Amino acid sequence: MANYTITRVTDANDIYGCNLFQTSETETEMAVLGGGSNAVDGDIIWHLDAAGGYNVSVDDFDIPGTMATSATQVPFNASPLQGYRTFVNALPYPAGMIPPPVLGVEMQQISLTRIRITLYLHPSTGPGTPEIPGLVFTMPGTDISAQLPIEGCASKGPTEANMYFVDISKGPVTTLISVNNANTNIKHTEVNDLEDQVKGLLDDGNTDSIVSYTVSAPDKYRFKSEPTLSLSSNDYNIVSTTTNDDNGNMISKTFNISKKI
Repeated sequence: MANYTITRVTDANDIYGCNLFQTSETETEMAVLGGGSNAVDGDIIWHLDAAGGYNVSVDDFDIPGTMATSATQVPFNASPLQGYRTFVNALPYPAGMIPPPVLGVEMQQISLTRIRITLYLHPSTGPGTPEIPGLVFTMPGTDISAQLPIEGCASKGPTEANMYFVDISKGPVTTLISVNNANTNIKHTEVNDLEDQVKGLLDDGNTDSIVSYTVSAPDKYRFKSEPTLSLSSNDYNIVSTTTNDDNGNMISKTFNISKKI
């Protein structure tokens, strides 16, 4: 069972056949970028959407027998979200598997669960374009059927962490938040003097030791009672450690927080 689906973005000017991948065109109509009345859609848009619980990346999909155009290729990145690829045949069809009349294909990361795929029947070249050359398609007097093989898989979606830390202590204690360097997409933001946020995607599902929260007493002070950290969510685990001075008095406590799988 596929863990993603591909659907076509419809256009009010198109007349569809048995499914949305079929359109009725008139002989001699020419492809126009953006489509329009009395024209063939020159840039057909599909959406590749991940199934529930999965994510998709432009890096994980390919079209056999193709190569990139001269447009800048941007690898997938989750934060900030980006990802862009272009495809044209490296060899004449059918060794290159983009079928005529399609000149080339563009894939753009729209979200963690969606890739926009654009099929060009009209050339698109120059700054800010996918740099797909070729001849403008003109509808012949016979039906055209073409199949575009897209290979790839969705992957299990990354785990997100989103935590707020609110300091409700009454004394002059200090707090320190340290994000585990293994999670490069986790960001710590100081919301105000008493509130901090830690949020982001856990790299490669790394749910261990997302962040540590340390509460320390001022110099020459100690804690009469052990500090506590209360969670409003059951999504996280806490393992705590304490630090004592030479007299056995507790002077700090660290809460190591991980995400439950």
